[in-house]
Amino acid sequence: IPIISLGTFFFLISGLLNLMIYQEKKTLQIMYISIIAAFLNIAFNFLLIPKLGMYGAAYATLISFFLMFIIEYEYAKKCYFVPFNWNMIFILSSLLIFVYFIGNIISHFSFTIGIIFKIVLCMLFISVVYFKYKYQIIKMVLRK
Repeated sequence: IPIISLGTFFFLISGLLNLMIYQEKKTLQIMYISIIAAFLNIAFNFLLIPKLGMYGAAYATLISFFLMFIIEYEYAKKCYFVPFNWNMIFILSSLLIFVYFIGNIISHFSFTIGIIFKIVLCMLFISVVYFKYKYQIIKMVLRK
């Protein structure tokens, strides 16, 4: 599941890049990129499933979504590009990965303690993000 989740992360960020490309009315290019990613996924499935089984399918999906993200990112830079704050993305992603690994280590000791620990860490994470970006969140909510 973590491998598929990481692939989904890249797929969802690609959705943001799609919006940048849509602004330039270049939807045909998005179709071409999606077709390329689909063929890459099929090719990687043929290569990896015989060797790795279900993990091969997960890695094939991750690789194809990552490559789709890279292609769309490079193409979006030529369109209506809104830059990403890579430092913030890296910090938040690192924190989530850390929480994931610590949660897995603790769950091996006790299921109940592991669940409680994960809930507390998730609530702590949400609280930190909320208090750091409180005014931006309030502005977004009040605009609607």
